[in-house]
Amino acid sequence: MKHLLFCCSVFVASFCNGQVPAAMPPEADTFYNEAMPVIKGQLKNAVLKTAASMQGRTANADSLSMTLKKNPAFKGINDQALKGVTTLIMVQASKNADDDLKKMVLSMRGNNESLKAGKSDPRSTEDEKQFKLKLIMLLKSQLAEELSTVMKQMASDRASIIEYLR
Repeated sequence: MKHLLFCCSVFVASFCNGQVPAAMPPEADTFYNEAMPVIKGQLKNAVLKTAASMQGRTANADSLSMTLKKNPAFKGINDQALKGVTTLIMVQASKNADDDLKKMVLSMRGNNESLKAGKSDPRSTEDEKQFKLKLIMLLKSQLAEELSTVMKQMASDRASIIEYLR
């Protein structure tokens, strides 16, 4: 129980302003912020839907790109633009994981109060929350690694990719 209380306090202190430390490369976030407002609506919807479907799954940029080539929403998009779309999906997936972490921290605060009042089983709550936290953090770490690789591959082409996706 002490371990759970310590974990809760560390996570709550880290996220008390609703901020989750950025795990992704800053240039990926910049690319996302520049591209998402201007890309075609159909592409934007496909990015959001695909990112949501990645919840709880590991990310591999190459596999994701190959899957996207089969998606009718991305038919006719060149390989460089497909890397851009892959980046957008992975950044959105990371943002979704950030939201999951925030919800979990808020939930842990509520569970912490229940534990103090003796209203919940500390062992099962602690194990479940720790597992979910570790999984989300692992997935965010993998996303960050994949994003770093993809961002290096499209370093000089970001502006032209955004223009292509308009």
